[in-house]
Amino acid sequence: MKRISIVLFVTALAPMALWAQVIDKPAATVNLTQPEYISVSQLNARYNQVETLRRQSGVPSSPDDKMQVLNSMIAEILISQAAKRDNITVPESAVNDFIAQQRRQVESRIGPLTEDQYHNFVYQQTGQSWDQYVQNIRTQLTRQQYIMVKKGDLINGVPQPTEDQIAQRYALISSQLTNPEIIRFNQVFIDTRGLTPDQAAQAKQRADEIYREYVNGQSTFAQLVTKYTDDPRGRYTGGDFGYLARDDTRYIQLLGQSFIDQIFALKVGQVRELQSNIGYHIVQITEHYPAKILSLSDHLAPGNPMTVHDYIRNLILQEEKQRAFEEAVQEIVNGLKKQADIQIFKQNLN
Repeated sequence: MKRISIVLFVTALAPMALWAQVIDKPAATVNLTQPEYISVSQLNARYNQVETLRRQSGVPSSPDDKMQVLNSMIAEILISQAAKRDNITVPESAVNDFIAQQRRQVESRIGPLTEDQYHNFVYQQTGQSWDQYVQNIRTQLTRQQYIMVKKGDLINGVPQPTEDQIAQRYALISSQLTNPEIIRFNQVFIDTRGLTPDQAAQAKQRADEIYREYVNGQSTFAQLVTKYTDDPRGRYTGGDFGYLARDDTRYIQLLGQSFIDQIFALKVGQVRELQSNIGYHIVQITEHYPAKILSLSDHLAPGNPMTVHDYIRNLILQEEKQRAFEEAVQEIVNGLKKQADIQIFKQNLN
């Protein structure tokens, strides 16, 4: 079977629904400790999911794809039944930690969500109720735990990459390891969102007065931030915006291309008053990095402690662990198949 993990354990958000009792043509029956049924509609639903993932990843389809999906579904049932037979479970804390990790990843992309909003997000993405989502995660983690119990030595025994391997991989991907032009700046922010034209004019006058107060030496930049900024977080960070990449599409859309062009034209130490799509900014440039191809000793980005060397080492190690995991899964499934009664109804698969 080609890369069983493409289907097996592909994501905790993928609906399993193997438990559903559907009146349908059978695709297969599996019996290690008890009979379970895979219907043609369940197979087709999973097959469509996998084909979508293949297209998104640029992986070409093949005539054997549907049989590979069915074999993976059979493998999942075998491992689940074997885990239950051998009393292998995962604690609720592990399930909760995994859910929290998934949520942090989602919120890092789309922003903070309430409990109800996150539950709705899960439903929109998976079509599952919250209880189904949690149960599917529990099932996935239990299968992974079973594999680690049975074959953990194989997976954990993968050696660290050598320096030669790291250097060779860097030579292959060095052109992809680039940083765009990046700046960091402090700001006093005057928000104009939702203001009437008269209110916006007053905000402009306020920003001009704040800038003149700095130019005339009446206040330091830090004092301006404390007294005037509309960004509550900025009051406690000296107005630190953080790092901004020239090609960051989120901020180009939020702030406007004109603002991006103007602020990147400034030098370290310069203070200017600029206007964006959302307000006025009295900015002070604190760091400025040109675009560059990264060397092995460079950090992945300003403020990121990981170096390119560390990144490539981890990348190779995870690839090797993934290969070991796939080998472990295949060995386990081959052994369980010898213990189980499996019937595949090929006449129903077309």
